[in-house]
Amino acid sequence: MISISAGFRYIFAKNTYSGYLKNILINPNQTAFGANYNGINMVPAPQFFTDAAATLNGWSAGASAYYNGLDPIVQGGGGSTLLSDGTSAGLTAQQIAEIQGLLVAAGVDPADLSSIDIATAQATLGEAAPDFANNANEMTGYAALTSDKEVDAIQTGTAFTPIIGANLTFGEKLNVGIKYEFRTSLTLTNDTKVDGTGLFPDGGKLRYDIPAILSAGFEYKALENLRVAGGFHYYFDKDAVIESAPGVKKEIDGNLYEFAAGLEYDITDRILVSAGYLYAKTGVGKGYQTDLTHSLTSNTVGFGAMFKVNENLALVLGALYTMYNPDSKYIDYSSYGIPGITEAKEIYSRTNIGFAIGAAYKF
Repeated sequence: MISISAGFRYIFAKNTYSGYLKNILINPNQTAFGANYNGINMVPAPQFFTDAAATLNGWSAGASAYYNGLDPIVQGGGGSTLLSDGTSAGLTAQQIAEIQGLLVAAGVDPADLSSIDIATAQATLGEAAPDFANNANEMTGYAALTSDKEVDAIQTGTAFTPIIGANLTFGEKLNVGIKYEFRTSLTLTNDTKVDGTGLFPDGGKLRYDIPAILSAGFEYKALENLRVAGGFHYYFDKDAVIESAPGVKKEIDGNLYEFAAGLEYDITDRILVSAGYLYAKTGVGKGYQTDLTHSLTSNTVGFGAMFKVNENLALVLGALYTMYNPDSKYIDYSSYGIPGITEAKEIYSRTNIGFAIGAAYKF
């Protein structure tokens, strides 16, 4: 016997983001910005970057002042005088020490200070002053980025999924089903009360499609009171539009598929128990994975039971446990210019336990 079906599913999607990130601590080894930053002490990140910005701004101001202050000496013919002998050109010992300190901050090897003349020192300070200022601005930005963040936002959206299917019955023991769910175009809209991250602008819209799904399965009646079932599900993830930001589609390298198997056993006419297993193989690549949205290969086991109260009413119990294979990726921080930090490793790992209780009533 062959039967076909058609229908649709109404989707009401809702994502809730409520939380905060506070008190970020780091252990920078940058004593030039403060004695407390010795690589051992854990210190508040915003405070470190604020102190770094203040120090760099001071260096920038000092470098500019000495660049201008040395100009009369250079223009007067004293540029070839060694900086270490600068007292002969009218500099004080304190001024020489301060200039040498700025040169070291600008990257000059301390061992080379004795061979640098005043003209070279002036040129080096002239180049260093704007670099110090730019780095100070970056540190100020990092102070803001590492400050306490809070998010209170809800994303909602609705859509319809068309579904078609076919069922094939072979005798009294074997039943085979095939179903195809079309890709669902889903747009989520932000309702944001607090957005300390800039990721959830109020009223912002994000495409988050549900991929098309092809499913096939069978049930075989091995014994009068024992049934065996299996299934395969294939998700066309690559065709779905999933955005990380408005207009920015997330990278998906391949499609996801699942294999499932299960047993159902009638202990008595009133009591039924079941067990099942599901293997899910993700197809997304490293480019898709983030701390907020990631997809992991998993193994799930489930158990269930049903108790028939009478001919019409049954109570149903279920439980499942999912074990996810961890994934990770390295994030390049070298372009941010954070001292001592070139990359960070994000690890994605989790487990899932679910319980269900319900009732089924047959009219």
